[in-house]
Amino acid sequence: MISYFILELKGVLTSEEDVLTDLCFSSGASGVSENLQFRQESLRFEPETVSTAYHDLEVYFPLAPDKNLLSEITRRFPNLTLKIREEVEKDWLEEWKKGFEPFCLAGDIWIVPSWSQPPPEAIKKILLDPGMAFGTGTHATTQLAACFLANINLDGKTVLDVGTGTGILAMASALWGAKRVGATEIDVQARSVASENIKLNKIDTIKIYDEQIEDVPGSFDVLVANIIDGVLVDLRGALMDRVAIGGDLILSGILLEREHEFVREFEWEEYHFIQRARLERDEWVGFHLSRVLQ
Repeated sequence: MISYFILELKGVLTSEEDVLTDLCFSSGASGVSENLQFRQESLRFEPETVSTAYHDLEVYFPLAPDKNLLSEITRRFPNLTLKIREEVEKDWLEEWKKGFEPFCLAGDIWIVPSWSQPPPEAIKKILLDPGMAFGTGTHATTQLAACFLANINLDGKTVLDVGTGTGILAMASALWGAKRVGATEIDVQARSVASENIKLNKIDTIKIYDEQIEDVPGSFDVLVANIIDGVLVDLRGALMDRVAIGGDLILSGILLEREHEFVREFEWEEYHFIQRARLERDEWVGFHLSRVLQ
């Protein structure tokens, strides 16, 4: 069993951080992490680091830190609080797999890990191997989006899944009757994972675009976007432009605490959309909008 050691340093002066970390690295440290504070002025801007006089560090060592190092730190930085803990290195992929079991995503569709036996009640199922891509279907935002899709008659319709991740919502749309499904994803590795999952489930009505939504041609009867709220705001024009007249737009990935700001900045009424439904789960909110006749 492989273990490593973490030296917790609390109350580090920002002005002394470089000297302190250099001292640790010269004594065998293999890495360091900072406990930083962030703020985000608007959904349209990336979070910014908040400058503080003090913060906490965790320094990682493959072996127990030398006592001489600890004595040196205590002598040179007397206001710090030191603590050492030992962690056992685990095979996190195998640990995670133990807790990922078949479950009902929404409606009559089940998510079944590719290494698991489907339960008898899983008539419609998506076999899933997430790899390193985001999206197992267990996250509240994915489940909100799936609930909206389950309540739309998708028979014979076209669907675009923006930010498909592992391809769950695209595959669910196909299983619920969509005649043609497109999927976009900014991450190359995720596109590869989604493609493999689609092959695993033998679904031939889904096309994964190398292009991003701004370059996807045509319009769709239903567009679903499960992306963090700030990105949804940035893409709002492209998202709404791809929805056919009378079509549906599903938005998920909106933090409850930022809902009012999101609604104000997304401005869907200016694009002739109306709200059909709103769902809330855990700390997340999703919306089902429809594009009305102009």
